[in-house]
Amino acid sequence: MTFKLTFSTYYEAALRELSFIRPFRMISPAALPSFANGELSHSRYRKGAPRVHSATGKPVDFGTAGAYTFRSVSTPSGTGPYKVVHKLLGRPGSTGTFTLPAADFNASCYVEDTCDYTDKDCGGQPCQHVAEVKFEKVAGHRKNPTIDNIIMRAYDSIADIKAALQAGTLDVAYGTQTLSYSAFLSLATAEEGNSVEAHRASTDLNTRLLVLNSGGLLNTPDLRKLVMGVLAAARQSLYDGELAGEAPTDTMFNPELPHCGVLSSLSSIADLAATKSSGVTAADITQPLRFLYIKDIPHNQVIAAAFVAALSAANIPVTAMPVDKDTYNARHCHYIADPTGWVWNGTGYDAHAYQTYYDAEPVDHDGVDNYAGWDIALSETWGPPYDATSKLWDMTHGLSGAWCSQEADAAAVKNMEGMALHEFVDKVRNPINPNVP
Repeated sequence: MTFKLTFSTYYEAALRELSFIRPFRMISPAALPSFANGELSHSRYRKGAPRVHSATGKPVDFGTAGAYTFRSVSTPSGTGPYKVVHKLLGRPGSTGTFTLPAADFNASCYVEDTCDYTDKDCGGQPCQHVAEVKFEKVAGHRKNPTIDNIIMRAYDSIADIKAALQAGTLDVAYGTQTLSYSAFLSLATAEEGNSVEAHRASTDLNTRLLVLNSGGLLNTPDLRKLVMGVLAAARQSLYDGELAGEAPTDTMFNPELPHCGVLSSLSSIADLAATKSSGVTAADITQPLRFLYIKDIPHNQVIAAAFVAALSAANIPVTAMPVDKDTYNARHCHYIADPTGWVWNGTGYDAHAYQTYYDAEPVDHDGVDNYAGWDIALSETWGPPYDATSKLWDMTHGLSGAWCSQEADAAAVKNMEGMALHEFVDKVRNPINPNVP
């Protein structure tokens, strides 16, 4: 099939965007919910249930005539050469499993984009997680791959993945989320005594970012430069050791990307840090910097430990904040709203009392414009930051519409040195007319 995409304004990055899975997405018509039954393909929820809108777009109550219920995909139908068959559910420490057919996926993972398997029996106890997902080849598909079945399997640790590769019970492990760089190399060496091969992509597939929150305690350029100098030295030590297989970069975007050539002329991180005012020292940081990172990602604990140790050695107080992914994402949204806001409890609203910074108890934050939930964040993007125009737009979310992108760099631009925040948002979001000089 052929489709035509028409933009309301000029957007030169469109072809690059279309070459990536994000932000454009294609979906099989078989996966769309039934419009005739009053369902729309959209994932939004209110009070623990899918939102319902009238034909005019205004929220209404359930059961309202002519209303449309927001619903995600109706079935896990794709357009590739494989179709999902089932999930194999399990629970830690139990050999009991439950096979959940694809037709029943939506019933378990419908509301709030979360999955609940506690009504399934795994060895006499409720199931808790997905152990495997099985796919099988679609008969007659034009690609006709040679492999008939594919099983995606969950493992508890890197050690388990490594052992499975060595035993031959796992055929492929992909990406730094499964094995560390050093683990891939060790498996491919002769002394391991196995036939595992390691392949490295010709281009970077993952980018690590160390983000300083300009709206937090590091709210002046000199304070940020002070910390940058310490972290730059620690970063080099990591590249000399644990991260020796990775290539360092001093800029968020590759200078070889379109519109990014000017980045190659910028000062290095170490050189920029050296321009700090001599009057600013570690003594000016009077409260511990909060170092946020996802604890379950390989390398993160090693990287965080190195940076925390370097800051401590420089007499800069720091507190490590190892959290799960959901908590990590939520922390990046503190800058757009009072974190002691309100949460629906099923019958009414309760104060959501996770304090920001050093509040001893929930307080009235009226008049306070700093709701930063961290000072330094270890972030990463799965894939290179391929397009500056898209990423800069993403960094303005929350600053223009109280909607959070859950990315660390969105909070980092709150208090920049060379440009006011509103000016940054205007420059990014106002379309440029190519016919006007």
